Amino acid sequence: MSATQKRLRFISEPMTSKLVTELPGIGQVYGNRLSKNGYPMARDVFAQYLFLRGDEAAFRNFMDTNGGVTDPRSVTDCYEALKDWSQHFL
Repeated sequence: MSATQKRLRFISEPMTSKLVTELPGIGQVYGNRLSKNGYPMARDVFAQYLFLRGDEAAFRNFMDTNGGVTDPRSVTDCYEALKDWSQHFL
């Protein structure tokens, strides 16, 4: 599945029980790191996004600290998808 397809699929459906690896920008490696640090589900990462009030810099720091997600594009893809999802569903 392409990155665009993954993003469109993610933002078009309720989050319910989606795994963290279903977040755009988060593949198996980053997903495993996030899971090991207590964030196995997409909703867990989304909760942090909300807790940080959508602050992009703080979210980047959270992703680096808790998942070792250092690739700027991966973090941007994830952040933008969560932002779009929240605008669509909240």
